[in-house]
Amino acid sequence: MAEALRQYARSTVPVTSVPWYRLWAVVGVVFLVAMAITQGRWIASPYFAPAPVGSDPLTAKQAFGLHAMQIVSSLWFILAMWFFVARPLRRTGFLSIDGKIALAMGTCWWLDAMYNYTQITWYYNAHAFNMGSWGVFLPGSIAPGQEHFPEPLLNAGFLWFASFVTFAWVGSKLYGQLQARLGPARPFLPAVIVYLSFLAIDIVFQNTYIRTDNFGYTATWGKFTMFAGTPYQYPLYEAVVWSACLISLMLLRSHLNTKGESAVERGLVERGYSKTRANVMGFLAVTGFCQTIVLFVWMLPYQMFALQVDTFAPLPSYHRAGMCGAGTPEACADGSFGIPTVNMEGQFRILPTDPRLSPQAKAAQGE
Repeated sequence: MAEALRQYARSTVPVTSVPWYRLWAVVGVVFLVAMAITQGRWIASPYFAPAPVGSDPLTAKQAFGLHAMQIVSSLWFILAMWFFVARPLRRTGFLSIDGKIALAMGTCWWLDAMYNYTQITWYYNAHAFNMGSWGVFLPGSIAPGQEHFPEPLLNAGFLWFASFVTFAWVGSKLYGQLQARLGPARPFLPAVIVYLSFLAIDIVFQNTYIRTDNFGYTATWGKFTMFAGTPYQYPLYEAVVWSACLISLMLLRSHLNTKGESAVERGLVERGYSKTRANVMGFLAVTGFCQTIVLFVWMLPYQMFALQVDTFAPLPSYHRAGMCGAGTPEACADGSFGIPTVNMEGQFRILPTDPRLSPQAKAAQGE
């Protein structure tokens, strides 16, 4: 009788006073709705079409690098989806924390267009498979020509699903080994070492990737830029904010409770949900966390640096992709004047043919 009363008491007492997973799930739903509206408007618009490549030729070497990266990204995506999502789900019926991070970071792809939120600082190669971009529909976006930003569907899209979870998984393994070796006396040092490792990875990864001609930085803050003023320029502050985002994912993955719950899923297992409902709620909670981190730790801080750009790379037509320069109503900046920002109504434009442009600026507009 006493044991029955104790079981009844345990079943009627709330398992947690603050259902954190529900709060994070609500955040995830809000972001997913915003994503669906933004990308839905893009798909339903006349801008849902490949970006113009222009007249500048693509060399055989550049074409090889472009297509090779699309193949590598596709294979990486397939392997990541099997290793982190499908295999654990098949074995246990539950999404692992890695699977949730993989899928959640895939939904964060819509924030990739925020690189050009206030300024044109980033480009992709318009020869890659693309249908333009939803960047023009991001609330508050003021950079010109973002309907033609060639967001590569087989490249960037797959990398958002595959790369972040892979790096977080590797970083977590390193973090655990460092914790075991350094002991509890230095609790923050393992995270610092992993963060510095992420910095090094990003610098090597992006500088290699830029040289495949898939993407690059058209405008940077010169004093914090490697190879400034060249097609291979790389802003070091990008590594700082990217690594801050990644260390957040790594820590989320590394600190699970005895039930396998991350910090944003606390109390979920105790609710006794079905596997399907538990997977959905866990995914939404992790999505809320990932979207928040990408926006507030990565993209918005990057925009603070983007407002200081003063160094510009020369761009061929397939990198300008109809965003600015010859054949568009927007002049590409080259350092002799600031990057123009406009809204959808075309307020404040600097034409590529403006006679007041310097000879250097005119040369930057292309043919």
